[in-house]
Amino acid sequence: MSDHEHQDRDDHGARNGPSAISELADLEIEVSPELQGRVVRDINRRTLAADSLDFSFTVMSQIFWEHLRTLIESWPSRKQTTPPAED
Repeated sequence: MSDHEHQDRDDHGARNGPSAISELADLEIEVSPELQGRVVRDINRRTLAADSLDFSFTVMSQIFWEHLRTLIESWPSRKQTTPPAED
């Protein structure tokens, strides 16, 4: 292998430069016409799942906080003891 050929290769022995790109162009495969639709549907599905989870968690935490606040407010305080008996 000459010095020029050695410089055209990377550490793993793969070819660098325009010749490597032209070799990859020969390996190009036909893309399915439905690919963009599938990708968009997948993104929308994941976005919907994330939004639903976020909404569910928000509602759950708000309901929990409301129940906890109601429980604390219904707890008798020390100031609300029985009034002193009048003589």
